[in-house]
Amino acid sequence: MNAPVSTLASPAVTVAPPTALLELRNVEKTFPGRAKPVLTQLSVSIPEGQFAAIIGCSGAGKTTLISLLAGLITPDRGEIFFAGQLLNTPGPERAVVFQNYSLLPWLTVLENVSLAVTAAAPRLSRQAVREQAEYFIDLVKLSAAIKKRPRELSAGMRQRVGIARAFAVEPQVLLLDEPFSLLDALTRFELQEQLVHICERTQKTVVMVTHDVDEALLLADRIVLMTNGPAATIGGILQVPLPRPRQHGKILEHPAYYPARDQLLSFLESGVLSLDTTRKGQKGKEDEDAKITTLSPVDVYELSRWDADAGVRAE
Repeated sequence: MNAPVSTLASPAVTVAPPTALLELRNVEKTFPGRAKPVLTQLSVSIPEGQFAAIIGCSGAGKTTLISLLAGLITPDRGEIFFAGQLLNTPGPERAVVFQNYSLLPWLTVLENVSLAVTAAAPRLSRQAVREQAEYFIDLVKLSAAIKKRPRELSAGMRQRVGIARAFAVEPQVLLLDEPFSLLDALTRFELQEQLVHICERTQKTVVMVTHDVDEALLLADRIVLMTNGPAATIGGILQVPLPRPRQHGKILEHPAYYPARDQLLSFLESGVLSLDTTRKGQKGKEDEDAKITTLSPVDVYELSRWDADAGVRAE
């Protein structure tokens, strides 16, 4: 299957391709009672250390994709690989943060995080478990609430516990299923900034489902665009053309931000990734600094193994 790829123009450079940590090959998934598959012919790779966002309309199979990567369900066709090994069950090398917090209500913040650490590393001493839990609780700025139970926490604080728990088990891959969608705007912005900081500090591989194009542009290195379901697949891949480190206010000033945002919104409306998007200046002139150039369509499977062409041959 062919899919377009968009990236900002950049000078020709030689880049060594990173190793794919997660890889899906022609994956298809159908649920009982449905005539058509939720996902079909889906092939994509996630290199180690990359933050990949998955965007698509409701019904595009994004949560199904996260569940497949987590090993919670298995594909009907195709294969999923983790570090070159066939994947079909959950494992401690992958941690998931869900929308609904999934905390044990009778345990404190410290106990919720510690329980996950103990399950992932049963040989750790009690002191080592506590130190590990406390470190990541502090990283999400919840040290003052370490003895509180979920009912005593706000929605944003509960989601911070979920993020701390996921990072505390030190997974190789963090899977995020719209973790901020139920939060108010201010709390969401704050947690987005914290996630940026934590990911830059830990260099984890992250796959995140989101409906929020601004969130995807803030957090991701690459955005995978899902076509409308049923039988959803990959409709395109957008290389995020924004430098790191990123902050909400600063990325809005970057000349590449709004053209990239326009492409994502256009895809969500039409289901097609535009092959050329130019944002007009105030006087109707083309803003050359904001112009997005694209490559010829290529096989998305080969491309997603490492989007070197997008970074090397764009002119």
